[in-house]
Amino acid sequence: MAAKTDHVAWLMALTRAALPGTERVSISYATPAPNETRYTLTCFDETGRKIGDARDHDLLKSIMSPLEKLCNCEDAPLTVELNLSENTLSFENHI
Repeated sequence: MAAKTDHVAWLMALTRAALPGTERVSISYATPAPNETRYTLTCFDETGRKIGDARDHDLLKSIMSPLEKLCNCEDAPLTVELNLSENTLSFENHI
């Protein structure tokens, strides 16, 4: 199943990743070089400002693993954002 069609998995993974006070949470995936993949998880408050993330490595890894698996189902770099107040997902390919 393509990752973009698995909305339930995206909703669950991004909701779990959201820090307290988060209005929107996004994950970006890019492959800047062969055999190199970068993931960026960002939480935004209601004013659109980034929320700092000081979670411990093991907790962050357990949050990132499902998101990485979903991102890796895609052929192209991708950003997925969840608006928590509206419970809506948006997908943006970076081709």
